Amino acid sequence: MRMIPFGGQDFRSVREGGHLYIDKSLLLKDIFATYDEGVYLFTRPRRFGKSMNLSMIDAFLNLDYKGNKWFDGLQISDHPELDVYRNRYPVLYVDMTLLNWDDYDGFIWSYNRLLSKLMERYPDLKDSDKINKRVRRTLNDIDSMELHGNDVKGALDDIACGLAAHYGSKVVVLIDEYDKPLNDAYGKEDFDRIRSFLRYVYTTLLEGNPHVQMAVLTGVMQIAKESIFSGLNNLDVNNVLSTSSAERFGFTEGEVRSICAEYGHPEKFDEVKEWYDGYSFGGVEIYNPWSVLKYIRESFVSGPYWASTSGNDIIADLLENRDVNVHDRLVALMKGDVVETTIDTSVSYDRLGSDSETLFSVMVMSGYLKARTIGETTMVAIPNKEMRKVFVNTVMQSVKMDKVHTSSFINALTDGDIEGVKFVLEKILYTLFSCRILDSEHVYQSFVLGLVASAGDRFDITGDHESGDGYHDIRMVSRNPMVPHILMELKKADDERSADILSAKALEQIRGKRYQYGLTGRVHLFGMAFHGKRVVVRFEGIDGPGQS
Repeated sequence: MRMIPFGGQDFRSVREGGHLYIDKSLLLKDIFATYDEGVYLFTRPRRFGKSMNLSMIDAFLNLDYKGNKWFDGLQISDHPELDVYRNRYPVLYVDMTLLNWDDYDGFIWSYNRLLSKLMERYPDLKDSDKINKRVRRTLNDIDSMELHGNDVKGALDDIACGLAAHYGSKVVVLIDEYDKPLNDAYGKEDFDRIRSFLRYVYTTLLEGNPHVQMAVLTGVMQIAKESIFSGLNNLDVNNVLSTSSAERFGFTEGEVRSICAEYGHPEKFDEVKEWYDGYSFGGVEIYNPWSVLKYIRESFVSGPYWASTSGNDIIADLLENRDVNVHDRLVALMKGDVVETTIDTSVSYDRLGSDSETLFSVMVMSGYLKARTIGETTMVAIPNKEMRKVFVNTVMQSVKMDKVHTSSFINALTDGDIEGVKFVLEKILYTLFSCRILDSEHVYQSFVLGLVASAGDRFDITGDHESGDGYHDIRMVSRNPMVPHILMELKKADDERSADILSAKALEQIRGKRYQYGLTGRVHLFGMAFHGKRVVVRFEGIDGPGQS
């Protein structure tokens, strides 16, 4: 039984270590079937195998890896006509996920550090007698992290020039997650400066560069030319709606069946399908590969594994500025409905803030929704059980509830009004939620946290944090000494009868675990038990014991 690879491993380490590898090597055939020049962009959601595929391309083309056996037994071995490309080129491999910063100066420092780490792959390059003085000066400045202005912008082009001269061959450029810096910077003060910087970098490196044979880029979104690729005419884009290479990213159903069988649990396939299937790339049914492997690594225990790996600030911003039409369709999606929309696979950052319809395009490209196009119509839906949970946890909290309901709920909590709390919770649950979503305490907790989030100016609100002798579900510490603090413990019941018992146990847990520790003044304790869309609420008001 092969070991399951973990995050961060590349093709070389997986193949050398004898780890599980799902064969995607025919992506190379797809690329060279078109031509061996130009710029290829593959966009897929995060954790769908883009980095592994890019490292596979590196292993096949990089002349530093001549004589490797990593492709033995893979499907690409059945295509000897592609051997002409094998380990033929110097490769410039740029990983944009390494960039981290808080402002523009931090971005420049981080970019210099990326260049410095990149040069560690070519220790002999700066001393080569085949490169010119300008390139040598740039390489030395990279080594000392002293590049500034246009020198730092043009550094990747200079490295490509140096590699081509040193090896006497054009260079293959590989850029992983090319759009991550822009997605991270979106909505921040320095966004325009960072976008201008990267536009210069990418255009200089990729547009008609005599030193570059071809380039392959990966990312989540296809950024419109006017935003980043102005002037680049040789760009071949493959996205989630493209029919070619559709099965090269993520796992197909046959691959998932084989994995379950290999690890001794073929009977678990139906559970895997329910949780991690549902994506449609170019009409091909695709499973989330990250979650499938994590599920097996966690001894076939299901859970929303992808959620912790795929934050998207752009989606949060677009949700904040949605219109009524978009809101109604989000509600329909949460109910499990299929929604009609228009998907634009080429995203212009300048349009994001003014066109709320782009939210659905970003969600499809980011993996939150699946899309199927029939003629001129595109239908979107939540793809699977995992993503229903992610939708609640990461999207629903950004969707402000009706202000009347949120205000009524918070007033009921501060007044100790059991019937008011119950009324608001059940009204929203019946209006917004599908029973398929309401399948765990965590979902209910996320829902209630989203409901009280608007009170963040009056309370310090935490969920699943340590207090007293345990971890409270929801704790709202009042900033006004005249307003009581609020503690809520939530339980999921299997039936209405047990809901009454569990609500009492929830209230007892707050007292027994002393979740009120450290609070002075009045404290309102709420024990809540949910059965589907019904809720039983118990209440007790106490005086906070402070530190005693």
